[in-house]
Amino acid sequence: MTTTTAPPPPVLNRRGEDGRVVQQSGLVGSGNLHIINDNSADCAIVVTNGNPSTPQATIYVWGNSEATLSGIAGTYFVYMKTGTDWDEGTLEFTRNRRFEKFDDPFDEQTDWDLSLKPSVTGNATTSDVPAF
Repeated sequence: MTTTTAPPPPVLNRRGEDGRVVQQSGLVGSGNLHIINDNSADCAIVVTNGNPSTPQATIYVWGNSEATLSGIAGTYFVYMKTGTDWDEGTLEFTRNRRFEKFDDPFDEQTDWDLSLKPSVTGNATTSDVPAF
């Protein structure tokens, strides 16, 4: 008897469209968040008034790129997903995943610039959070 094994599935390295809002729901406000991704890794920025699993909006930003998310309502929190191989269907990275939250809340009354490059002179702290 001869047995054969199927080759492993190919390793995918899919990317989202730079600056594309991949999910939006809820209230639409006057807030703007300008994201400056000075890292080499792509990220998904999640804006929520509470639970990051039910966000107000999610925007995909390529590494070494910038994008602006407009129409944010109320006081909100910013979460970040990074990783490799973006699955557009699940809005998740499939490998090398990391999840963080900016510790302080933001508000729609101010247009914010959010630089994602760690800096000793920066004024925003982040915390690792469970997958969402």
